[in-house]
Amino acid sequence: MDISSDRDRVSLQPLAASYSDASTFRAFKPPVVLVVDDDADNLQLACYIVEQAGYVALSAGSGKDALVQVQEHEVHLVLLDIVLPDMDGFQVIKQLQQRFSGQLMPVVALTALATESERLQMIDAGFSSFLCKPYAIDDLEAILGQYCPLSGLASLQTVAR
Repeated sequence: MDISSDRDRVSLQPLAASYSDASTFRAFKPPVVLVVDDDADNLQLACYIVEQAGYVALSAGSGKDALVQVQEHEVHLVLLDIVLPDMDGFQVIKQLQQRFSGQLMPVVALTALATESERLQMIDAGFSSFLCKPYAIDDLEAILGQYCPLSGLASLQTVAR
């Protein structure tokens, strides 16, 4: 059998043509998660967990850095520490709400604040949810799956690891 015969060749042309639209590829990109924490160890650990779960992690060590990251990147979910050196998480979410006027991505508070009144304050401020520090890896992964589910190629890449 001649392996170079035209009859035995597989044509990739129709497949390539069907994926020529950039929006088709966009559907297969893993979601981008911005992690904001002023503690370098917490930031590094959270980013590692996010990446191991199949997402793209961006990091910011301050509220101002977070606002820059959101301005420069398409962010699908923000994990935001409440206590930051330059502005607190409440100020950051207020700025995000003003910038995105109703089209705000989910923002989850990462906090050691655990009283019921503090939790209600976070929800009233517009946080989608909260995760109390220290948190379990499974809890962070559940938040990721709830607010930013993987689909298409991104989930296939996670399975392939």
